[in-house]
Amino acid sequence: MVDWPFSKYYFIECIHGMAWAIGLILHTMNKFTIKVRNQWIFTAAEEIREIQIRWKLLSCRQFSRKLHINVRTLSKLNPRCPDGTLRLETLDRIYSILIALLRSEFCELEKMKEEYHLLIESRVRIMQSVSPLPPAIVALVLDELEHQ
Repeated sequence: MVDWPFSKYYFIECIHGMAWAIGLILHTMNKFTIKVRNQWIFTAAEEIREIQIRWKLLSCRQFSRKLHINVRTLSKLNPRCPDGTLRLETLDRIYSILIALLRSEFCELEKMKEEYHLLIESRVRIMQSVSPLPPAIVALVLDELEHQ
């Protein structure tokens, strides 16, 4: 039997390297599942982008200054690569700030009311994309629509 002087240390290094690689793979898989799990983030990213266009705040930096929200938080709503780590509570906060800023952004009462309704409709579309309706509810609604 050959007794290598560093065989025990070599074995420990190999095990440590394998554990690091497995940890890296699991971390990557976890990030992927987070991004896939939050399908509503795609709807939210598109809705926020439309709001930015209507409010003429086209850059993420301008929008974050207006809302007093961190640029990194708003960059999670980039339509090209939305980040699934954004929470619904944060999105609710963004919408509440937008509603509060309506008076300063729109001077005319009619435009302010119109934008208010657009914001509410936008938030409702996001809520609907969070979890789809159960098939029984969909069938009930379709039956109700047919009978009208």
